[in-house]
Amino acid sequence: MRRTVVIVVAAAVALALAGPAVAAPSARIAALQVALRSHGLYKGAVDGIQGPKTRGALLRFQRKHLIRATGKVGMATRCKLGRLGTPLLGQRMLARGRVGWDVTSLEFRLRSFGLPAKRVDGRFDAATAAALRRFQRSQGLPPDGIAGVRTFRALAHPKRAHPKRATPRRSMRIHVVRPGEGFTQIARQYRVSAAKLARANGLTLASVIVPGQKLRVPGKVAPSKRPAAAGRSTPVVVHTVQAGEGFSAIARRYGVSAATLATANGLTLASVIVPGQKLRVPGAKAAVATTKPASTPKPRTPRLAHTVSAGESFFSIAQRYHVSPWRLAQQNRLRLMSTIVPGQQLALPPSAHLGVAGPAVGQTTVTAAIDRWAGYYGVDPKLARALAWMESGFQEDVVSSAGAIGVMQLLPQTWEWVDTVLLGESTPRTYDGNVRAGVRYLRWQLDQFDGDVRLALAGYYQGARAVRQRGLFDDTKQYVAVIRGLYGSV
Repeated sequence: MRRTVVIVVAAAVALALAGPAVAAPSARIAALQVALRSHGLYKGAVDGIQGPKTRGALLRFQRKHLIRATGKVGMATRCKLGRLGTPLLGQRMLARGRVGWDVTSLEFRLRSFGLPAKRVDGRFDAATAAALRRFQRSQGLPPDGIAGVRTFRALAHPKRAHPKRATPRRSMRIHVVRPGEGFTQIARQYRVSAAKLARANGLTLASVIVPGQKLRVPGKVAPSKRPAAAGRSTPVVVHTVQAGEGFSAIARRYGVSAATLATANGLTLASVIVPGQKLRVPGAKAAVATTKPASTPKPRTPRLAHTVSAGESFFSIAQRYHVSPWRLAQQNRLRLMSTIVPGQQLALPPSAHLGVAGPAVGQTTVTAAIDRWAGYYGVDPKLARALAWMESGFQEDVVSSAGAIGVMQLLPQTWEWVDTVLLGESTPRTYDGNVRAGVRYLRWQLDQFDGDVRLALAGYYQGARAVRQRGLFDDTKQYVAVIRGLYGSV
């Protein structure tokens, strides 16, 4: 979960919740109707309108599966619907052979391009591909019959004459998404709400946005004055990243916050920075950059080290210094299950510190919280415990050098995203709130990968979008293997 923000969070552009007014046909409702029909509960037409038949079938389905019968379609309902209940449109590439909620949503939108109504069935077949190719030609896209990022964007904003919309669009600013940016960072820059920014582009806060994507910014408010504006009166300090440096170390050197440094460069604290990369330092005096390295450079503070004693393990040492066992092993280029011997020297992560007393919350209390929230969100408690032990050794006060915090080692941006998008409420910044948000985030990863534990764990560590686009990195494979090895033993 360190490499990318969740936010977050998965593949291209989630469009299933985007739709016009109340009475208009909705692709989301059409997908629900097809899924309910597969369970023998809905007999009406797939028209995308939530009438009495659709609502009645949904309530019967929810009662049958012991879901609170609200008549609203949440994650629990969609998961119980099976293959036709997930995922949302835009969360994976679609091609021949795919089956799911997203396929139905796509098919419903393709009716005006020659797809017969009776072929709206959630199964991507030859008829679906033919209609998709017709849509792609109409939008000037390569007619490959495969729905990817460009096709999803065209579905959200198809090319068509619409003079009434031309005037308001001219009053909006266009923002080009940069690497590491999410709705929250962009909205804060233009002083608008993240929800309004998403709605203005036909998206939701759960949608994935990608570098290079253009977003319309609602309102006429100019962006807040950031480092570029300040640079007109004060020279901009540019720092060249050195080997081993992270946001925290660079920010500390110039007397600014790590979050401000990342935001000023269009990044997040979870973004990867590499030696030689240039970073703008907001609010720093030019003299700091020129005199500090050139004059009398301070010798580097020697890294903290620990000499292994008899009976010690990565986990016991990690608890002593309040760090993540996984980070401790990585710091020494070892595997978490590697054998360490008395007298061996282990380098400690930068955040290591000795506490005069043990953690305020004991292991029994933490594991009880993990089991409770795992049961609440339908996650295997053994899996949640193995992940938490891997991440923090069940310690509530662990903070990684990347800024991940707590038992479940959530980045602040990820925790905020979980609160906003998945929970709809702010969780307390306590061990229990951290466990709840972490377990809910794990549940989301499992949903993204159709219950595949290996990919869900990889998504937790590496980010769902990166897993889909780039596969598992070597350290991610090790991370997953260790957690699966811990399963049932902690």
